[in-house]
Amino acid sequence: MNIVFFIAVVKAGLSGKNAEQVLTQLNFVITSLTNNPHFPNPNPTLMELIQKQQELTVAIAAASNGGKHLVETRNDIVGKIRVIFTTLSAYINEVSAGDAGKAITSGLPLRATKIPAHLLGKVLNLRAVPIGNGRIKLIWGGLKGRDNYMVYSTIDPNMQPVWDFRGHTTKIRIILEGFTPGVVYYFKVAGVNNFGQGEFSDYVVVRCL
Repeated sequence: MNIVFFIAVVKAGLSGKNAEQVLTQLNFVITSLTNNPHFPNPNPTLMELIQKQQELTVAIAAASNGGKHLVETRNDIVGKIRVIFTTLSAYINEVSAGDAGKAITSGLPLRATKIPAHLLGKVLNLRAVPIGNGRIKLIWGGLKGRDNYMVYSTIDPNMQPVWDFRGHTTKIRIILEGFTPGVVYYFKVAGVNNFGQGEFSDYVVVRCL
């Protein structure tokens, strides 16, 4: 039987996301690309990304209290950001040349393509601990052969099947911020190396403090 692995390239990763989720992803990408030695000259530029970040922030606030025209304006900006992310993902893929360890530092999620080869193992023993002020600490068992770990979350894996990319680390622990106290979150982690992405861990559930 052929064993498959997933050779990693990034994708825009905005499919199915609303304006607020698009803004969250945009913020994370801007942070990830700032002073990133792997991608010193991103296309589109950081200034273009920051401009759209500012435009969408204003548009979301206006649309929450405005009429149809303001909602259409917000949605138009989201559409432009989707196009920008498509261009950005092409740039990241070209520069990283299939190196998932580099690609993941862009803040964009990985896209998988099946080819015959070895599959990176499954992350085990994932635990989540709320540590207050909207922060959650994740800890898991080490995975042989990985270069990085990718962390994802959702508020409900059944009702909201879209998992949001939360960050990456070379360590077996990470502290994540910006969660809403009292809300229950689900997390999962996967290892990644130059050959691709391994199997996700079983998800864990935690109520943020």
